[in-house]
Formats: sequence, C-alpha cells, structure tokens
Amino acid sequence: MPRQEPQPGVALAIRDVRIEKGLTQEELAGRSKLHLTWVGRIEGGKANPSWGTVRRIAQALGITLGKLAELAEQKDRELAEGDEDEDDDDAGA
Repeated sequence: MPRQEPQPGVALAIRDVRIEKGLTQEELAGRSKLHLTWVGRIEGGKANPSWGTVRRIAQALGITLGKLAELAEQKDRELAEGDEDEDDDDAGA
C-alpha cells in the first residue's frame, strides 16, 4: 500500500532545488504541467505526490529523478538528526 502521509524530505528537496534554480512555484507548476496549488501543497509538506508527479517535477527542475531522491533522503536524514537533538534537549530538561 502506498504511503499516504506527506514526505518532508521530498518537499524540502523540491523547494530547495527550485529556489536554487531561481524559479517561482508558478514557473515550476507551468514547466511540470501541475496546478500551482498542487506544487504549493507538495512543497509545504501537505501532499504526498506520486512518483510520476515527482518525475515531472524533477524534469521541470532539470535534474534526474535519482538526484532528487538522493536530495530527499539527505533532507530526511537532516530532519531525523534534528529530531534526535530535540529529544536530547528534552531529556536534559
């Protein structure tokens, strides 16, 4: 069964690459042939896009799907490390 919850690493990777490329959400939506609201929901971590949608976004960003997945995994690790740091802070309180 596919995951239903949003994937924050994917959201952050898409947003970061879009900003790095100097694109607005509107420009990314147009290039990927997605509705602007959908792009905003994906980047905001409120939607879990299909792999087909992620592939279209990667193509619109000019990167491979593999590179976007690699960046998403990196973001997920960074988020997990941040959560661990917060847990450590809570334990010391």
